[in-house]
Amino acid sequence: WVYADEPELFVCKEDTRIVRSAANLSNKLVKYSDTPGTARLLLEDCEQVTTLAYVPQSATTAKPKGGTVTVRGQRAFNVFRPGNIRPMAGDAAPWLEFLTYLFPNASERKQVERWCATLIARPEERMHFALLLVSRTQGVGKGIFASQVLAPLVGEHNVGYPSEHDVTESQFNDWMAHKRLVVVGEIYQGSSFKAYNRLKGLITDKDFSVNKKHQAQYRIDNWCHLIACSNSELSLKMDNSDRRWFYPEVTELPWGREKFSEFVTWLQGGGLGIVAKWAAEYGDYVQTGERPEMTARKQVMIEESEADELRWVREYCQQAIAENESVVLSTSLALAYARRSLGKTIYTTKRELGLAMEQAGMVRAAAPDGGEFFVKFSNDRHRCFLSPAAADELKRGGLDADPKEWFRKKLKEIKGSLFDEM
Repeated sequence: WVYADEPELFVCKEDTRIVRSAANLSNKLVKYSDTPGTARLLLEDCEQVTTLAYVPQSATTAKPKGGTVTVRGQRAFNVFRPGNIRPMAGDAAPWLEFLTYLFPNASERKQVERWCATLIARPEERMHFALLLVSRTQGVGKGIFASQVLAPLVGEHNVGYPSEHDVTESQFNDWMAHKRLVVVGEIYQGSSFKAYNRLKGLITDKDFSVNKKHQAQYRIDNWCHLIACSNSELSLKMDNSDRRWFYPEVTELPWGREKFSEFVTWLQGGGLGIVAKWAAEYGDYVQTGERPEMTARKQVMIEESEADELRWVREYCQQAIAENESVVLSTSLALAYARRSLGKTIYTTKRELGLAMEQAGMVRAAAPDGGEFFVKFSNDRHRCFLSPAAADELKRGGLDADPKEWFRKKLKEIKGSLFDEM
């Protein structure tokens, strides 16, 4: 055994999946000892470290019985163990046929291949984007892909299977501790916004604090890779700047019971080792810091996830630009108009509204030195955005007088135009 001081836990060196508190270990050993609190006696002879670590290594370098590493300047015991499946020579055609069936878009399938090969063959590399697999049709093979191919190749002890409640509601996160792969079996439309925000950190955070019921918390490096499955095309709400998710097209035409049976039989009869060999020789792995490409499905999800106020701002600005109108709009006015016109609580920030204006083609007003520029109007400080026609007007004549007076005049015009319509 080894004892980690920070989480106050004992870890079995022979099988690092066995992690016990002192009280729990003493209870387990009571039949072998007449002394109460047997775990305390182990402290006299067992190895002691400051904390636990989870540092993935390839099967050829990982020590089978554990070892001590230095993490964040602390002496730690590495609980990582590789999977048991070893690469085996053979024809990977059944695996490639399954991928071709499940991911019909060739270019998107290539990115899925790269993600899979990196996950399987490069445990020391951590990718910074996740897979979102959505099909309206149930039973197309998303579960087989995640749970019967990737999970055993990573090692089932390195895989977490949280429920949607675990992801969106629970304060405990031990399902992602000491894991390389996390599979969320189903995300429903009703929790899409909360799920997206809760999963952000799992995908990109460097480390996290393990929070397990009845156990002291401790900090550990984050090596999780995420696959989220759903039958709802609105399973997540994404903003336009998202760089965390790869959302490929998934087939809607089930393969058929016989084909699935043949594939699973092949996997269990040595096919997993052949897939491991395929991954080891793949070569075109995902690079550190690489982000996913945009897909057609992701673009649709982003557009359908857009809040009403952001959609209004974008469409209003695009129309003004298309009609060559001289318009100055501020984030404060846009927010006030959205609150009144939509009649509901608005969670969008002024910064997000300003970003939507810029994405629509508006120009952010800046000070002569390029710094922040605000205009005092109606007892508020306004960050202003100009249509190209307004920017031209400002260049031609607005600077002959006080530029802020020009901005106030334009804001008064747009305020009257917006609120008179209500």
